[in-house]
Amino acid sequence: MRPGANLPAIAAYNEKVVLHAIRPSGGISQTEIAHRTGLAAQTVSVIVNQLLGKGEIRIAGVQHVGRGRPRTLLELVADARFAVGIHLDPSVLTVVVLDLAGRVVGQVHSQDVLIEPPDAATEKIAVLVHDLIERTTPGRGRILGAGVATPGAVDTREGWMVTPLWMPAWDRFPIRERMSALMGMPVAFVKDTVAAVTGETWLRAGRADDSSMVFTYIGTGTGLGISIQGEAVDGVSGNGGEIGRLLVSLGATDADDAFAGRGMDNDPAVLVRRAITSGALPGEVAESETLAGIDVGFRRLCAAAASGDDRTTAILTAAGRRVAQAAAVAVEIVDADEAVFGGPYWDLVEAFYLPECLSVLTGSHRVAQHQVRVTGSAMGHDVGAIGAAARVLDGHYVPRARTLVSEDR
Repeated sequence: MRPGANLPAIAAYNEKVVLHAIRPSGGISQTEIAHRTGLAAQTVSVIVNQLLGKGEIRIAGVQHVGRGRPRTLLELVADARFAVGIHLDPSVLTVVVLDLAGRVVGQVHSQDVLIEPPDAATEKIAVLVHDLIERTTPGRGRILGAGVATPGAVDTREGWMVTPLWMPAWDRFPIRERMSALMGMPVAFVKDTVAAVTGETWLRAGRADDSSMVFTYIGTGTGLGISIQGEAVDGVSGNGGEIGRLLVSLGATDADDAFAGRGMDNDPAVLVRRAITSGALPGEVAESETLAGIDVGFRRLCAAAASGDDRTTAILTAAGRRVAQAAAVAVEIVDADEAVFGGPYWDLVEAFYLPECLSVLTGSHRVAQHQVRVTGSAMGHDVGAIGAAARVLDGHYVPRARTLVSEDR
């Protein structure tokens, strides 16, 4: 049964509505806020005074409209609050601090921390977070919380990973509970592909509210994040957008592929193994059995293709076609108008994947009945960590219907 809302819930929701209207504007009057949100002018005035008191917005100037009284313009104070984002990627730990404008004000990477057992690793992560906060923000009082993003299958209700392929020691380790206790702040736990699409919508500052987006994440694994009218699709357990089986099916359609029909997908480990086995890339298959070997091998594969080698180019082009087809399926399912591509390895494969994506999604035989905008992510390499931090900001400042739940329940 759908729960009802009480007055405190509605008041908190309306405050988010007003802030959400101010955030992308660069300067907006109370009159315009009331016009855009449908809230009464008196309600907007009360909320604006509250936000000014919190220091989350400020007066940006005045606007002269005809002969009437000038209108006071309001803007967001980007450094009023911050959020921490942590990405537990199998190959590298990334920690960022994000301000309200979505700017990364501090970041740190480590390839050593996640080698440790989970108990020791989380202690070291907490130290990194505390140090980064001290170096980059006015103080812990402005930190709203932290978001932790992880790859593979997750259970966001419990706050842990489920049978992670490259991080077996972390299986069902209580990440959210442990990190919250160590850092002394609330922690949001999210799948990294869901985090990525959340980050992309946050950086667009409300401009994604009227569109649906498919975000294709290219990293150690390949996955999708989906948002509908600016809201990420989590799914029941937090695994919305999982496409492992879809990529397997698409990979099995290549009759000339030595791995066709053998359950292979589009991950860098598979592509490196495929290149070595086919003779397109010198080396031993064992090189693709470790994370370090995969990274080195995949960079060699991309470098060979970039130099004009036909065989490695064919491997990456076929992979790009599968990624494009997977994205196209998701675009059709949710009737999306935006397809965004990003992740740690996107820069390496963009030259080979993007033409395939443009052909499938925007060509003469495009899948959608409308034009689909195809772009690279605005977040750079650290999409998982930035998205995890954005998840915290989204929860505090974006009006969502799910927050209209009576606090008495």
